[in-house]
Amino acid sequence: MNEQIINMVVGALQSKLGVDADKIKAGVSALFSNGFDIQKLVSSFSGGDLGSVISSWVGSGSNKSIDANGIKQLFGEDKLKEFASHVGVDEHKAADALKDVVPDVVDKMTPDGDDILSQLGGLGDIAKKLF
Repeated sequence: MNEQIINMVVGALQSKLGVDADKIKAGVSALFSNGFDIQKLVSSFSGGDLGSVISSWVGSGSNKSIDANGIKQLFGEDKLKEFASHVGVDEHKAADALKDVVPDVVDKMTPDGDDILSQLGGLGDIAKKLF
């Protein structure tokens, strides 16, 4: 399963960005270096639109879309810049690619909704194991 998710992320970002797979792996690794706990994200953004967007990815319904600015809010400007630097694209192009890939990845990593996240220790722990 881990290899499938890695290949999915790399393949999706590679087709969007047109860069080498190793650069994408380095960028994704940097993006998740401090973990990415979806439960914390949902809680911290629960008062706004981003919380419902993230919750839709984890839940069993359809995924809501996120824009490039939402990606910047989600990961933080520094992490986004670090990802873009590793991949070799500008920050806007990086955010634009991630806005299409992240919802699908989170959705596929949480097929049973947020229950699986509590069992596995959060998405950050899963991502650290993958990269």
